[in-house]
Amino acid sequence: HLGANTADNLAFNTGVVMSVEVVYNEPVLVGDATQITASNTTLAGTAFTLAAVANNSTTGANNVITYQGAPAAADVYKIGAQTIANVSVISTQNHGNTAANGVITGAVSNTLLNHLGTVVGSFTVV
Repeated sequence: HLGANTADNLAFNTGVVMSVEVVYNEPVLVGDATQITASNTTLAGTAFTLAAVANNSTTGANNVITYQGAPAAADVYKIGAQTIANVSVISTQNHGNTAANGVITGAVSNTLLNHLGTVVGSFTVV
C-alpha cells in the first residue's frame, strides 16, 4: 500500500521521496538491497525504482517492508507484476529464516491500496 506522504492525500510530488509498503502474511527481515519498480502507465521509459528500507526489527509491524524512491516525471504509475530485485535478502521469521516470496503478482498489483485503505491500483505524480 502507498504511504501517507502524499502531496494532497491523492498525488505525490515529483522529486520528493515517496513510500510503498509491501505487506507479508508473516514477520520478515530485510536488508536494504531489495528493490521494486513503479512503471509509467502512459509514457514508456519513465519508470523509477524504489529501494527497501532495511528492517531488522522483530517487534512492531514487522510484516511490512517499506520501499522508498523519488519519481522524476509527472504521470500515472503502477507497481506492476514483477519479481522483487535481490529478493534473497528477505527472510521469513516463522519458518526458520527461509527465503520469503518475492513475486508481486498481477492480482496483487491490481489491489494497491492508498494510505486510507482504498483500492487504487495506480498512483499519480504531479
